[in-house]
Amino acid sequence: MIAESWSFSREAIAAGEWWRLAGANAAHLSWGHLGGNLVVFAAALQLLRPFARAGAVLWVLAACGIASTAGLYLGTSLDWYAGASGALYGLLAWGATRLPMPAGAWLLLLLAINVALDQGRTTSWLGEPLAPQSHYWGLACGLVLAISTGWRTAIGPPARMASRINAT
Repeated sequence: MIAESWSFSREAIAAGEWWRLAGANAAHLSWGHLGGNLVVFAAALQLLRPFARAGAVLWVLAACGIASTAGLYLGTSLDWYAGASGALYGLLAWGATRLPMPAGAWLLLLLAINVALDQGRTTSWLGEPLAPQSHYWGLACGLVLAISTGWRTAIGPPARMASRINAT
């Protein structure tokens, strides 16, 4: 376990350790778990690079991380959780609304299907315990942020991307 003292613990949070709502996203079950989350984060950064500023991406990741663990605390009976997959689902959902059509719509559909299929699973692809509720809460947060900050999916590339294309 990596950073176990940061993990989501219902008992510890109830005792006043509220920082675990954010810290759970940094705690991971294993190096493979951390590595998998970092690979997804790197892929999301690469995908979103032309369509979203780095500051916005980090803000969304942090907001979705805290929202997904808060959702676990308030909306489930889950006792323990570690990892950033809920935050990553939120980031990807929000990011899908920044991508040109139809790529954004396809990504959002694939995320929703994956979250729905995950709801019956109890182990990850690494054979470790899975908390699929975090995926649901992260996706929900990403969609709420997309709606509240202005859904920006476009038919074509964004203006700054179009100017790069036209300049060549």
